[in-house]
Order: sequence, then structure tokens, then C-alpha cells
Amino acid sequence: MQRLVSVSMDSVHALTAWTKSMGTSFPLLSDFYPQGQVVDLYGVRHAAGMPERALFVIDKEGVIRSIEIQHAPVRCQTTRISLTHCANSELMSVSTESLLSSPFHSQC
Repeated sequence: MQRLVSVSMDSVHALTAWTKSMGTSFPLLSDFYPQGQVVDLYGVRHAAGMPERALFVIDKEGVIRSIEIQHAPVRCQTTRISLTHCANSELMSVSTESLLSSPFHSQC
């Protein structure tokens, strides 16, 4: 079973309003208090203090399989981090690729 979950540093009240206005059906989790704890745990806080837009693909064992980070506020520059695992789940290689746009972010 695949599941989509969104995490935001916005408050629960802001996320509830956004959910209603957009008609989303996936869970929106608030990382509001303590402010940005999940952002910091995943290492996606911009130097200016706001979170980066990031997509993590995590398998059912909790292993991060893919990371895509859209850096802000630069011109929609995206970094894709590819992780290669062997059969026993030890990390074999990591490669990065800078992209000017991302298929996940249509505003670029």
C-alpha cells in the first residue's frame, strides 16, 4: 500500500483551511510546535530559516529511497539525490543531480 503524507511548518488551523480550500484527501501534518523539528531532523531547513520544498520516498521499512529538494528562494533549482541500495539495504552509492525544474513542482 502506498501512502502520501504532507508535512508543513504551518499551524494546524492554516493546514485545515488549506485542505478545505484545495479539497485534498491526503493527511497534512503540522510541524508547527516545536517549530520545524521534522524539517531539522530531515535536514531541509534553508539557511534563511524557512523549510525547503522536499519530497522523500520512504519504503515500508522506513528506508529513504529517494530525496528531491527544491531550493528556495533561488530560481526553482532542484537537487535530486539518488540512493542505490544492495539487497541487504546497506547504502551502496549516493549521487546528486542539479535540475532547473522539477516534474513535482509545476510553478517552476
